[in-house]
Amino acid sequence: MEGGAVGHVCYMNKVPFAIIRSISDDFKFNKPENYEEFSQLAADRTVKALKKFIQMD
Repeated sequence: MEGGAVGHVCYMNKVPFAIIRSISDDFKFNKPENYEEFSQLAADRTVKALKKFIQMD
């Protein structure tokens, strides 16, 4: 929902944007994630995706 609001404001003001979302639940195995491990993994994956997105990698 928040991404939709950001997207709408950017669209109305003709500002390019990208939204990156992350899922913290493990629905496949139905077990909770360790927050410390997940936050590091999410950060690492986000950096990798951003580098690829802006073609730095």
